[in-house]
Amino acid sequence: MFFEFLQAVVTLDLNWLAWLVFNNLQWVFAYCTISFFFFGPSPKKVAVGFFLISVLMWAWADFESLSAWGIFVAGFLILYYISKIAIMAFAEEVPQLRKHLVAISTIQAISLMVVFNLFIA
Repeated sequence: MFFEFLQAVVTLDLNWLAWLVFNNLQWVFAYCTISFFFFGPSPKKVAVGFFLISVLMWAWADFESLSAWGIFVAGFLILYYISKIAIMAFAEEVPQLRKHLVAISTIQAISLMVVFNLFIA
């Protein structure tokens, strides 16, 4: 989808761009709302945030379909959240690990992604 969008922008295919916006109004409003909350109420910041969120989500979806790594699937997400709660609760209880919560969360996410895609999916 991302590469189709780039092709439509480069060739100025306004028909395809209109089709994209009108067939995805739910996502347009959701991305505008997310960018409003994260980037601020300025229209310029909302437009920049909308563009960034759209490009990142399209690139992520294309990466997932090209690499065959399942990241937005129910089995991965349930394992991710359950293991995240367990590991973060354990790390918060140990005083030596409490100051490394971000690193522990990152390691947990990456290792679960690798284990899920190599052995489970």
